[in-house]
Amino acid sequence: MPEIGLGERMDELLNNLPVSEQKKRELRSDIQADLEEPVRLIGAGQTGVGKSTLLRSIFAVRDEDIPEEITTDATRAETERFRSFQIENEDGFKIEFTDGPGLGESMQKDEELIPEWIEQVRQHDLLYWVIDASSRDIRHIQENMKRILDETGYRDRIVVVLNKVDQIELERSEREDDIQGWNETYNVPTDELERQIERRTDDIVDKLTRVGVPEDQIVACSALKRWNHGKVLDTIIQNLPPEKQIKASANRDVADIRELVSDEVLEEIE
Repeated sequence: MPEIGLGERMDELLNNLPVSEQKKRELRSDIQADLEEPVRLIGAGQTGVGKSTLLRSIFAVRDEDIPEEITTDATRAETERFRSFQIENEDGFKIEFTDGPGLGESMQKDEELIPEWIEQVRQHDLLYWVIDASSRDIRHIQENMKRILDETGYRDRIVVVLNKVDQIELERSEREDDIQGWNETYNVPTDELERQIERRTDDIVDKLTRVGVPEDQIVACSALKRWNHGKVLDTIIQNLPPEKQIKASANRDVADIRELVSDEVLEEIE
């Protein structure tokens, strides 16, 4: 089957929009004129929360596309500056990622960093905030998030990703019975872990909606296991500005979760 070019995909997406033909023509013109401008995303979160792993997972970014300093510095206690890198596909679609100093390391450090974050967020199309779903205390995250959203007005341009759901602990009785949380054969959570993910997600959603984050902009996933990353990407696309949304939709691509499924299961599926 021949590959569909960016123009054809753009036409298909525009035709499905519930807007007038005039608006579609304007959007197409804006997108074409804006093709050289990348979609700009900025990622926030504590150091080591998995932002670079998330990028590789949901955007099918190759390791060689990510500057070594970003993946290396992710293991340090503090990152002292904002850094951006850009990738481009064969259709000329560009996406720019910005990583910055970790928030939540200390209250004093956060006080110094929040003004810089506010300035940086305003220069991007969307803020994605990665949270360790296995962590129970997120009060400092709520406070930092509220301050940034209050100043930037980005409540309709934020996606909160609850990462590392594969590391959420099961109930004590289930652990004592040696029940596993992750089905390695099918690369999915077990029923027991699914229940824990739902409980943990509900708890975080309750806390973050109090600071004005819409519930449908909060998504649970495991970047390491590539579980639910398609929904993360779709949520990011849906909350971009319209012209950037169409560009990103036309280039939607994620790392294949089947690469982590056992060979026996793949043979059954095929």
